[in-house]
Amino acid sequence: MSKITKMTCDSSFLLGVARGNKKAASIWSRIKEGSIKLFIPSISFVKFCSELLKNAEEHYMDVFLAAIRAMLNIKVIPIDLGVAIEAGHFMQRGLEFEAAIVGAIASMYKVDGIISINKQYYTNKLSIPVIDEL
Repeated sequence: MSKITKMTCDSSFLLGVARGNKKAASIWSRIKEGSIKLFIPSISFVKFCSELLKNAEEHYMDVFLAAIRAMLNIKVIPIDLGVAIEAGHFMQRGLEFEAAIVGAIASMYKVDGIISINKQYYTNKLSIPVIDEL
């Protein structure tokens, strides 16, 4: 039996999946297969929904929400006090708000990496690998 990889992501990955980005779709297929357990920060889902609504792409939200509810290997993580404190440390190191939340969840849930189409937001600020393809 192969090891399941634990990952977190940001809104750029979710938007990439919804909009048909090939790299994001390839990773999404691994998630659907069950070889990746995905922890989605709630703030990343908020940004994802906001961006879709802003661009009149809300039809993707229902499809994505149904997929998330159907897959047992995807969990949306709320921002609790522990995540907030950890994110504050990442912001102090120079990460923007969403990236700090993603970094905090990555750290607290001991994930194997962060999935982001915008890897530059994390460069040299985290000891956790940031990937945009597998």
